[in-house]
Amino acid sequence: MGPKIIALEGKTMNVAETDNVASNLNDFFEGLSTHPVFNNDYFQYIKENEWNPQTYELYRANFFYRTELTVKGIAHVCARSAAVNDMDTLILFAYILSEETALCVNLSPYTRSMS
Repeated sequence: MGPKIIALEGKTMNVAETDNVASNLNDFFEGLSTHPVFNNDYFQYIKENEWNPQTYELYRANFFYRTELTVKGIAHVCARSAAVNDMDTLILFAYILSEETALCVNLSPYTRSMS
């Protein structure tokens, strides 16, 4: 009996190929968390300085004011990339949308659970 065959988006792959794709996808998502864009001076500043109720209120209000349209903008990018079959952009921005909405779903086909 030969290797198990799995159909994915009209393509046929054996289990080893599917495992490789899943591993590459997991590596890609893990790499996003260490992307240089997250090494921001502002983020470093708020990590290093002590917070009190007043500074917390200020940072919270500033965050919501500055990111008010973020989710809508990311959703628009997802819609446009889906419309033109740009799967790389769709996957990346779906991940970002998940983070922005605090869903952070593990997208591995083997663990499909909430992180």
